[in-house]
Amino acid sequence: ELPNMFNVLISSVYTMEYTLVKSKIRQANITISPDIQNLNMLDFYRGGEIVDKGYEAASKRLSSFIKRLSNR
Repeated sequence: ELPNMFNVLISSVYTMEYTLVKSKIRQANITISPDIQNLNMLDFYRGGEIVDKGYEAASKRLSSFIKRLSNR
């Protein structure tokens, strides 16, 4: 079965985004990685869920960052 043009385009965009983000992460002091593996770039209707996941991940990361700073 041949892939359709839309799937090829989306796969290309994912690949490009992954490469860009991977290079930028190396420059970051802190990264936040929300669990969004069950979502894709067309899940606009799930915006509230995505924001909640980001907030939860940021809160956890901030807590660990503050603990690390206080141990210095």
